[in-house]
Amino acid sequence: MTTPRQYRQGDILLIEIPQPSTPGKPIDPTNGRIIVASGELSGHTHAIQNNEGTARFFAGARPGAAGNLKFLLLTSTACLEHEEHRPIVLQPGWYEVRRQREYDPEGPASTGD
Repeated sequence: MTTPRQYRQGDILLIEIPQPSTPGKPIDPTNGRIIVASGELSGHTHAIQNNEGTARFFAGARPGAAGNLKFLLLTSTACLEHEEHRPIVLQPGWYEVRRQREYDPEGPASTGD
């Protein structure tokens, strides 16, 4: 069994997967780019130029799991770019996109009562 390719750029992790049976709803490109994730404070983006439609992005759900999943399909080599990180060359294939979050042992911040 081979280890799936994994790529990390900042708080984004891409894991190569077999084609999902139901990838979910397509997410349209923005100004010719697939926005994999946007910064909450900086406004910076993890993005792929979608030249000639070689990248497709999907929002789906995993049965029995909380939250949505994001899937990326690349039909040719592509480059994941971000303003504060080096570009990463990605190989064609299907990827699950995960966003890393900081662990807070006290849980989410309270909104107050």
